[in-house]
Amino acid sequence: MRVKARALVWIDGRLILAEQRRRGQPELSLPGGRVNAGESVTEALRREVLEETGLVIEPVRLLYVSERVGPAATQDLELIFLARSVGVPRLGGLRAVDLNGGERPDVRPPILDLIASDAATEWRGTPRWLGNLAAQARDAERRPSGQPVSSS
Repeated sequence: MRVKARALVWIDGRLILAEQRRRGQPELSLPGGRVNAGESVTEALRREVLEETGLVIEPVRLLYVSERVGPAATQDLELIFLARSVGVPRLGGLRAVDLNGGERPDVRPPILDLIASDAATEWRGTPRWLGNLAAQARDAERRPSGQPVSSS
């Protein structure tokens, strides 16, 4: 199992995203990545966000825990933190989305609606277990459009 740490960083009311390549294709994600051996989760979070965005951050609180259990025997545990930028950050060339304005690009993990909803309540009800996001995405792809999600 791989452990990953990701951050929700807001600048000027916009959520910062990281642009990466996955299997040769461009992809947006919450900034963060793998925790290396001998590294704490918060150390990894700071390092990964700096590498991907150039931002120095400070973790504020844990918001979400999820897992991705893939079909090829891969398993990731993701810890998603609210973080604040240190210093005077500028959007500059950073990729950012306005969740209040309805922007919803495809992002890994696919939780922008949840983030917008929880941010509006000032994170009431967090931290929260999100379950296996890979299985949820596969199930959603197989479900005929318009069919409700099971509550079980």
